[in-house]
Amino acid sequence: MLNPFKKKPKKKGHFGGFKQKTASVLELAGHVTHLLSAPTNLYGLLITKRMDPAFREEIMVAVATLNACKYCNYAHHDFALQAGVSEEELAQLEGIAIEDYDSRKFLAITYARELANKDFGEIDADLEKSMKVEYTITERGDIQTTARIIMLFSLLCNTADAFLERVKGEPVEDSDLFDEVVIAGSFFGAILPVVGVYLSILRKESPI
Repeated sequence: MLNPFKKKPKKKGHFGGFKQKTASVLELAGHVTHLLSAPTNLYGLLITKRMDPAFREEIMVAVATLNACKYCNYAHHDFALQAGVSEEELAQLEGIAIEDYDSRKFLAITYARELANKDFGEIDADLEKSMKVEYTITERGDIQTTARIIMLFSLLCNTADAFLERVKGEPVEDSDLFDEVVIAGSFFGAILPVVGVYLSILRKESPI
């Protein structure tokens, strides 16, 4: 009888295997704690909209693409269009091609992706220096907060997907059953339905 919780070797090859980055409950809690430790940053970013919503969504699409999060990419692609980002800009953004792209925006997006790639640890000194020249401390804080928000949700979604892989009999290497169950329950039971309804309102379509 097939045991869905027995580990199998990861698939090899360009199209095989689970490539998304997953996280533990503690790692996600760390991101949440960091965000809640500076509520004024969240308020300024999400409520007062001191950052251009289109720019915010561009950063989110870039980080979601980096993390290979299909749910975040799908949702924020729509959010970006609603915020006024063109299809052409999104196409460039999802490929991160600098040609014909705003160099100042590209710098910020590169910075956000680097933060996510380094788990918000120490990043390239030259990149940090360039950001300090181009962006104020408040603007850099908003970019960091945006990157952390989408990082949190990308990891949450990917770990929920890892649970589905486990159920299919293909457990993901270095992903824990307990974390997958807790995170998948939160994602599929609460977060996905809310986002689905919100997207349906934006699109004026049935949530189904």
